[in-house]
Amino acid sequence: MASRDLVGYDYIAAGLGLKGAQQAREYRHRHDDYPKPVNPGQRSPLFRRVDADRYIDAHRMAGAPENPTPEPIKIDLTKLVDFSYFADALQISLKTAYKYGTPTSGQYIPGFPDPVTPAGVRTPLFNKLEADVFIAGRRAAAENQKGRVRAAAIGTTALAAAQEIYRLLGREVNLEDRGQLQEVLFGDLGLPSTSSTSRGPSVATAALVKLQETNPHPVLHQLLVYRGAIAPEVE
Repeated sequence: MASRDLVGYDYIAAGLGLKGAQQAREYRHRHDDYPKPVNPGQRSPLFRRVDADRYIDAHRMAGAPENPTPEPIKIDLTKLVDFSYFADALQISLKTAYKYGTPTSGQYIPGFPDPVTPAGVRTPLFNKLEADVFIAGRRAAAENQKGRVRAAAIGTTALAAAQEIYRLLGREVNLEDRGQLQEVLFGDLGLPSTSSTSRGPSVATAALVKLQETNPHPVLHQLLVYRGAIAPEVE
């Protein structure tokens, strides 16, 4: 789904002249032409602004403002995820995922992505790329230590490096997946292998540092920045 103006119950309530979002929520059962949510199943539905405006025009109460005050949200739903995405990827309960991402929770993990939806939304949405970077950090930490661990916060440097890799490649790849890295580095980019394992060319950090020294490549450079093996270039 492409980027578009999305609105919530507060927008519909303002447009209809209702007292609050709860009344707008109750109106779902009054009219067959109530707009359909673009994120069905979520506790905080979002609606296309054009659909909401059409409904408001048909059912606006006398004296209601023609231009609702709440601002629409311009987002691309194909690049957004919710807490269930974290829960599925990390194999934790949805409740635990909420705790990981709630700053006031005792289980909050620094570096958990900030939601792109406004404060107070009951079902926050997150940038998928930021979510994937955070999840990769959690998985990497879990592989290197015993038991449940808290991954180090994913900073802006790692996120920027990941985004640059995706830009250079023209697509997203899982930077924590050995097979995908082997395919990109030694297949798509045609880089030579400096060492091999039983599972193919090594993508260990030490091997990639050596490869970057002998066969420098911008994707490889950004991958090492992402891993924290080298510092990013300062412009």
